Amino acid sequence: MNFYSREKIVPILSKMVEEAKKKSETIEVQMSLKGYDFKKDVRFDSNVVLPHQIKRYENITVIGDSNLKPIAEEAKVPFVLFSDIEGNSKERQKIKKKLAMKSDSYISTAGFNKYFEMKYFNKKRKPVLLLKNIAEFNNFYDEVKRTVKFKLRKTGDISFTIGHLEMEQEEVYQNLVVGLNHLNSILKKGLKSLGTVFIKSTQGKPTRIL
Repeated sequence: MNFYSREKIVPILSKMVEEAKKKSETIEVQMSLKGYDFKKDVRFDSNVVLPHQIKRYENITVIGDSNLKPIAEEAKVPFVLFSDIEGNSKERQKIKKKLAMKSDSYISTAGFNKYFEMKYFNKKRKPVLLLKNIAEFNNFYDEVKRTVKFKLRKTGDISFTIGHLEMEQEEVYQNLVVGLNHLNSILKKGLKSLGTVFIKSTQGKPTRIL
């Protein structure tokens, strides 16, 4: 039996639901790495689209030009114009900092780096995902709600959300499997690079599975 078999994980999820204070709590996988030299080893920065939406209420903001504005507004997604955040004045820097704290993730388009710097979002560990074709906005928006980011940082800790307590447990499990399979493909020694692995709901106690 591997450390994330269905027989092992589903009972853990069931217990989380029973003990949860709020059924809207998210479920996260928290991991530590072993055997990594953060000065020499390549730092990965990779996204994967999971099978199911990971949060009950996904807070996403779109940052773009006037062509994208009506499309985002029609979909009732919060929108910010490039021109509203362009520049490096103290006022604009404050706006960018506040913007980076506003949402769980962001959608933008090519050329975004002319208007804002990624450092504001990286500090808050907020992903900015690039839309290549605005005609495909609705499909892309749906993917963003199912996307998690894996980024190797100096601390050697990685985490990703796999769902929330109101989801079907099978859906949460499927998200876990796809996420770990992707992680297996980008870690130096695959899942053997994992030191410890915990599953935790927002306000619940962590359960170690590795």
